[in-house]
Amino acid sequence: MNRDQHGFSLAEALVGLALLSLAAGMLATSVRTAAGALALARDTGAAVVAAQDALGHMQAGVRTSGNDTLAGEPRITRSWTWTSGRGRPGTAVVRAGWGSHEIVLESALWP
Repeated sequence: MNRDQHGFSLAEALVGLALLSLAAGMLATSVRTAAGALALARDTGAAVVAAQDALGHMQAGVRTSGNDTLAGEPRITRSWTWTSGRGRPGTAVVRAGWGSHEIVLESALWP
């Protein structure tokens, strides 16, 4: 090929194709990571709401210990305990878990 001809050589086309493939792979990885992060945020939010609900019942005066499992996706297992403070604020602890994750809310409540 002499200098008067314009166009791409086969090597340039292959390099361009390789760069395009690399960029597409990086984009796919980013999308998958973002989707996983959004799912974790959704599940964490659902667990926080479930734990706050149980803690709200304890604040309203239902001072017992127990556990339950909430239907839906994700399947959240809650447990709550009440420890009397004997004249001081008692301790309410709520655990909400799903899969391999767990959140814990703890609050001091007056009897």
